[in-house]
Amino acid sequence: MQEGVIIEEAASRAGEAGLFVVMALCMFRKHRELKKRPQR
Repeated sequence: MQEGVIIEEAASRAGEAGLFVVMALCMFRKHRELKKRPQR
């Protein structure tokens, strides 16, 4: 997964196959963001 990358045809095919689709998201940045949150 890479920020800014959106391929609708691939997402559609994956969704039809029952897969969860994530587009335009940088997992490194998301992980860093979640890591900074205070733990409950």
